[in-house]
Amino acid sequence: MVIDNDNLTSDNWIFKSNNELSFINRIISESKPLNALCYKIYQGFVLTPTEVFPVSIVGEHDSFYKIKPIKLDDIIYEIEKDLLVPIVKSSSIFRYHFESKNYHSVFPYRYIDDKKVELISESVLKDKYPKALHYLTSKSEYLKSRENGKWASSPNWYEYSRKQNFECQKMKKILVPGLATNARYALADDNTFIDQGSYGIILNENNKQFEKFILGVLNSKLLDFIFKSGSGTLSGGYFSYQTKYLNDLPIKLPKKLSEKIMHDEIVKNVELVLKLTADIQIETDTAKKEQMKGRVAYAEQKINEIVYELYNLTPEEIKIVEGQ
Repeated sequence: MVIDNDNLTSDNWIFKSNNELSFINRIISESKPLNALCYKIYQGFVLTPTEVFPVSIVGEHDSFYKIKPIKLDDIIYEIEKDLLVPIVKSSSIFRYHFESKNYHSVFPYRYIDDKKVELISESVLKDKYPKALHYLTSKSEYLKSRENGKWASSPNWYEYSRKQNFECQKMKKILVPGLATNARYALADDNTFIDQGSYGIILNENNKQFEKFILGVLNSKLLDFIFKSGSGTLSGGYFSYQTKYLNDLPIKLPKKLSEKIMHDEIVKNVELVLKLTADIQIETDTAKKEQMKGRVAYAEQKINEIVYELYNLTPEEIKIVEGQ
């Protein structure tokens, strides 16, 4: 393989043949970068210290849960239901679906509206949420000593270490795990909370109509091939699906009538995959499950074929992508 010196920049070097670089650059020139279509591409909550915030539910009463910290603690605590939120971990995000497991975070905040939050004061915790305050107080050593004692004398000693993207958790989004061997994008409704191992892609108002279309394109072989061209391989064959690598993914929105027809076909197949994938999760008959998986594979192949056509790939270029 011959590499053109002009393609070696000060950025990370990703070695591709001139043929590959040629059609990737052509696609980029004919498309819009993903971040230009988005309100934000964001990282989920940083739940540190992990000895405090991440918990599992082990029992339930009318107004509170019995909880157990995920890390280093076998004691069972109690906490008011209002101060616990379910969290989707990166390992629970798959192609076109995600799983909600018994993974939650203590959440000492209240939403004023969908875009604004405030930390609940210690006096309000004492009055309305004494179980939560008792739990946080029992973990105060971890909370106050984090980041070299930054919170040791702070009245907000129990707040999250990183106070960003609260509004994003309340919005509809496309999820992607931060580390994966292949594309694993899933659609999530509002009020789906994710942790720091996952990323959310929130389209802006003008482009929300393309949500399922973009979901299908992102999960396609072509876009994952392009993604991997700009993101180095990590150990175990994993790639980093962080914001900085997602930002520039080329999305070709439909303009001409022929492209709008392709858009509609992609959306139709994405909707079929979403329905079948949801049905597979609850189906108990093994034979029916396998049949549905076959239909999913067929629909995904159709999406790939339409994406190749949409992005004007030649047969030779398709062979390069298929051989990734």
